[in-house]
Amino acid sequence: IEKIGEPTSQWHHINIEHIKQTTTHTFKNHEEAFAALAEKIITDSKSTKTSITAVGHRVVHGGEQFYYPTLINEAVLKTLEQLSHLAPLHNPINLKGIQFARHYFPKAK
Repeated sequence: IEKIGEPTSQWHHINIEHIKQTTTHTFKNHEEAFAALAEKIITDSKSTKTSITAVGHRVVHGGEQFYYPTLINEAVLKTLEQLSHLAPLHNPINLKGIQFARHYFPKAK
């Protein structure tokens, strides 16, 4: 989802047949976009909040501490928050995405 908060947010999705679909939708804020994303993931995968076992995130800048795949825990989150100044336009939103996934998919790694 891109252009959140603008009148013409874009929703890009590659479906199970590997076909890219793009739709226009207005998302007022990241919370609204994340909620819609969670519903789409659950609906499209025919899963439940507890059957999602893992969620991957791309954080723009992890400093010298995070340059390889890392399981998220409270200490990692705190360090990523402290590194937000390295990518101020991206890392705070990346952290919201991580927090979103932890909220919507509490059993997922």
